[in-house]
Amino acid sequence: MKRFPNLILALLTIAALALGALQGYRVRNLREADAFYRWLVTASTQLRVFGTITPELETEEAERFMDRELFDRVADKADNTLPDTPVLEDDVDDATGEPYPKLVRYTRTLSTGSLSEENESSGAAIKANPEQVKRDAEVWRFARSDALAQERADFIKFRREKRLATVGNQIGVADIYRNQETPVSIGQMFLGFRKLAAGLVWIQVDEAFHTGDVQRMVPLMRTTVLLDPNFVDAYLIGAWHLAYNLTAQMPETPEYKKDYIPQDCDWVGNKERAYYAAVNFLKDGIRNNPRDYRLYFDLGYAVYAEKLNDHMNAVTYLTEATKQRHESWVRRMLYHSLQATGQFEEARAGWEDYLRANPGHAVAQRMIPTNTALTKERDAEALGAQARRLLTQAGQARADGQEAQAAELERQAQELTKQRDALQAEARAIYTDLNANTAGGDEFAQARLWRMQALELHEQGRTLEALALLRQARMEVARFFQEASDLIIQMCIEADLPLNLSERKRILEIERMKEAWTAKPVEVAGRRFDFDAAQDAWRQADYADQETIALTPAAKDLAALRKDRPVIDQFIGLGDNVVFELDGQWYEFHRRSLLGNT
Repeated sequence: MKRFPNLILALLTIAALALGALQGYRVRNLREADAFYRWLVTASTQLRVFGTITPELETEEAERFMDRELFDRVADKADNTLPDTPVLEDDVDDATGEPYPKLVRYTRTLSTGSLSEENESSGAAIKANPEQVKRDAEVWRFARSDALAQERADFIKFRREKRLATVGNQIGVADIYRNQETPVSIGQMFLGFRKLAAGLVWIQVDEAFHTGDVQRMVPLMRTTVLLDPNFVDAYLIGAWHLAYNLTAQMPETPEYKKDYIPQDCDWVGNKERAYYAAVNFLKDGIRNNPRDYRLYFDLGYAVYAEKLNDHMNAVTYLTEATKQRHESWVRRMLYHSLQATGQFEEARAGWEDYLRANPGHAVAQRMIPTNTALTKERDAEALGAQARRLLTQAGQARADGQEAQAAELERQAQELTKQRDALQAEARAIYTDLNANTAGGDEFAQARLWRMQALELHEQGRTLEALALLRQARMEVARFFQEASDLIIQMCIEADLPLNLSERKRILEIERMKEAWTAKPVEVAGRRFDFDAAQDAWRQADYADQETIALTPAAKDLAALRKDRPVIDQFIGLGDNVVFELDGQWYEFHRRSLLGNT
């Protein structure tokens, strides 16, 4: 051995290199399997939440992406490979009534049991479900198995070719170097220091914010999450910068100057562009971290609810947040958004569960009767509208000489009016009790009482008194301002009374917006929509008074349709009233309910 020291050293070097190569091969395989496993969880989440894996892709754009074809191959093998599991309530697709594929059911975050296990006083997070841990292990073994060798290879290939839309952002490494401000070197990128490099870039984001260099922040934020896709705080703070700090000094874009962007399902001005940049940033975070409730919560509450006043999408994402391990207060924001969309029964049921988990919780104790009263108020106004239609029909029947029919219609209208009055009395009693028994009074209950009184005064022909009451109410209760202002304008027009300067300005803004819409048809998903100013509605161009099905934000049919056919969001985003056709059926969407909720 002493005669061949160099040979021994060479053999040891070769052995070390071989072991290193073997270990590197194993690490690479583990990283690829981990990326594949994460993609399976992400794609399953997309399918369950949206009804499709790639909800934001246009038809033409979707053709080059391989997400669905690859996922279906994996799901078919999962049905034959993963152990059987019971089909639970949340495992059924609302749109079809059929259970989700086994892979989707396995990757769904399971509840930890009764809500009573939450500890509101300590703000404790819900703990992991042991069954969930078991299922995750099954899916991990499945993702690494030889049965999916071809699918894993295709996943790596499609990801390299940027043909997967559900793997997170589609930024290429080359994009980093287009931004000369990025303090990342090749060594940091490829010698195992990606997270460290991401931290260094994030420091630059913070510095850019504090120096007001907003233009530099956005590419740096994108670079940060490319380097470390699991840097959840970067997604959260980055979206906050986009939706809040970036827009703080921006002027509002007049409605008539906004453009309709089908991908955003909204009319967009400068502020809205920043809001939707935040939306897309958080969605990218969800694709990379599908089980972190904070991403769903910030998207649903901080952006959709607070900035875009889009409570339908807020409900979608807040609901998903509650299905992950989450803090106890997350549910409260969901119940507020359910109320805002007119889903009063669901909101009340949620608050009742919350109160059982947290006895004596002051907000829950107040919101349960509030949603009870709102339900009665909604039903009362529906009965009133039905009674008015019957009286109109009675007048027409009497004009046609059909006295008996007119009398019967009037009798039916009178009965409906009695039922309406009874429900209004019950709602008024609840609001009065809330206002009297809440320290300092309950602003919301007081506003509802003023609203009910104003409507009664207007119906009695005492419109001036109603207007005086509403003008006082909107100044005392800030959250009632817009609804009261809309009622004031409506009453003045109906009673042919003059409007004040701010109200005339609002009317002028609406007229300019309608003029702009009328002059500019919109193309959405290959269909032309025209605005009918007389009916205050967007209508698909080939609509010819076909029979329609009515939809509102509170309708369960709409929720199922949105999951089954996501393109619907592009239609109903046009305005408060939209008529469209889908699969041979015509629908009539009304965003505003009788109570003015959206």
